[in-house]
Amino acid sequence: MRTFNKVLLFSGGIDSYILYHFIKKWGWGAQSVYFNLGHKYARKEMDIVKKTLNPIIDESFNLERWEDINSHIPFRNLLFAMGASVYGVDEVFIGGVKDDNVYDNKRPVHDEMTGIISRHLDKYVKVTAPFIDAGMTKADIVHWFIRYRGQEQAQKELLENTYSCFSGDEECMECKACFRKFSTLYSFGMAVPKFKGEDVAHAYLTARFSYPPHRENMILNYLAYSGFELYGKTAQKIT
Repeated sequence: MRTFNKVLLFSGGIDSYILYHFIKKWGWGAQSVYFNLGHKYARKEMDIVKKTLNPIIDESFNLERWEDINSHIPFRNLLFAMGASVYGVDEVFIGGVKDDNVYDNKRPVHDEMTGIISRHLDKYVKVTAPFIDAGMTKADIVHWFIRYRGQEQAQKELLENTYSCFSGDEECMECKACFRKFSTLYSFGMAVPKFKGEDVAHAYLTARFSYPPHRENMILNYLAYSGFELYGKTAQKIT
């Protein structure tokens, strides 16, 4: 097996795609690794990652049975970090952001992963998410990428070279992953598809008061652009 000093856990989504460019710009250098878990959207993710950064495709895990109805796989980032450690690394990069709502993608959990892996390998292996450590949200990292690549090129890359959908096919524009990606890109003036999922739209509208003002505005603006009439906590698609 080839060994590397640093590994980036690459998923094909916006966060890991931008993180690849972020760490490259700062000269940290990392080998990208994609773990195929056998989940329902793995094939589409692999189509995307193979044509962009050409990472190592690691087939060590098949967790298809662990995937729930909401496409969630428990302990995913912990397993990824442990899997990456066998490449002889001293650092594992995870592409999380400050406003993630994923229990195993937070700074305290990264520190616990660092301790567990380091003790078992008898060497220090740091597990880190640079965007979380810097307090950057998804909007922050897209803003950074636009400044780095320019508006037109950033739009082209983020629309064509990333994939965020739970359907396992073309981005469905009805799931939470699609909403999160495209509402963020729309807030930066990018030409994005309109959202179609009424249940997800209603869920985001109901929860909007729990978000910071910039995120609430992002939600409302994208729903309006997508043709939803907003009635208090109800979002109804205009036909």
